[in-house]
Amino acid sequence: MLLGALAPSWRLFDEPDATPLLQLRAIADDDTAGPWRAAPAMAPTARTRSWLRLLVNDAETMRLAACSSVDRLAAEVNACDDTDALTASTSWALVERLAAQEARALGLGPRWQWQIVVDNRASATVDGDGDGDVVVRAAVAGAGGGA
Repeated sequence: MLLGALAPSWRLFDEPDATPLLQLRAIADDDTAGPWRAAPAMAPTARTRSWLRLLVNDAETMRLAACSSVDRLAAEVNACDDTDALTASTSWALVERLAAQEARALGLGPRWQWQIVVDNRASATVDGDGDGDVVVRAAVAGAGGGA
């Protein structure tokens, strides 16, 4: 009994929590929406080993920053009742800017839309189908990046 109190427990979490994902889709001129696609910035980076990657790992640092921004906004959505305050928040601005960058990277064109979906499926890193629980869905954004 005393041995159990002295030995460390490596079981930190009972189950992994659902992960908020940023998804984007193109909006055509006739207002038809394309399929939801996962933001490439949130995809895991290559796992090559090198001594330099211990000190400089900019791709993984950017991925973690993107994931943290989306996670923070999802948490704020759950805690906030005021939509105007939410859309004026720094978290909203960061995710909106990230979405604009990802829309350009995906070549979605001048009109696109973003959403945050909470999905805990194992295939969450591949292109999403929008079947998760939608936390927030932004209005159609134009080339200027506004939502």
